[in-house]
Amino acid sequence: MKRLKQLGIWMAFVLSVVAVRPAHAVDPKTTEEAVAALESFYASVQSMEATFLQITRSPTMGTEEQQQGRLVVKRPKMMRWDFTKPDKRLFLTDGKQMWIHSPEENQVIHYRDITGAQSGGVDVLLSEMDKIDESFNVALDTTGKASSESYFALLLTPKTEAPFKSIFLEVHKQKLTLKRVLVVDTFDNETELRFSSVKVNGNVADSLFQFDIPEGAELIQPDRL
Repeated sequence: MKRLKQLGIWMAFVLSVVAVRPAHAVDPKTTEEAVAALESFYASVQSMEATFLQITRSPTMGTEEQQQGRLVVKRPKMMRWDFTKPDKRLFLTDGKQMWIHSPEENQVIHYRDITGAQSGGVDVLLSEMDKIDESFNVALDTTGKASSESYFALLLTPKTEAPFKSIFLEVHKQKLTLKRVLVVDTFDNETELRFSSVKVNGNVADSLFQFDIPEGAELIQPDRL
């Protein structure tokens, strides 16, 4: 259940921070410039498609898990996560309901109403990216944590109580698409997403976010997420 809640955070978060290609390259020298760039282009995002590598680390347990897959998101709040490795699994939401399909287990978990679900405070980015500094303390990273000169990095810390300590963003200077997101929770566990083959504002049909329960699959319907 904890992993499902973490995924809910990612699902809300990813759509909120990926922006479209700006007319000119952005090379922010101050936090204010970086925030203004993200806020300016956020309003133009309608959809995103990307492949991803998700890495989950537990310092206390000394473990690291990796998962790969394909992500499609579309406003408002429609998201599809196709996990392909090491196990196949589908996470799908139309913004009102959520389905989690595990083919190997022939099982479907169906949340009939997620409209009031809490996702750890990160969900505010979805509707308030144009005023991100109202919900987070934002700082332009100047310690060289970005992977190359083509990217800039931001460190976000929540202004109110949340189940995470910080969010690290690595953003392409020209496209303003995300390369990397790193969330550190209150127990110092890390969840990292690395994106590739990012495409924004493509022709994404609403039907991609509809789900038919396979015949014979075990159906589980919890009360809440």
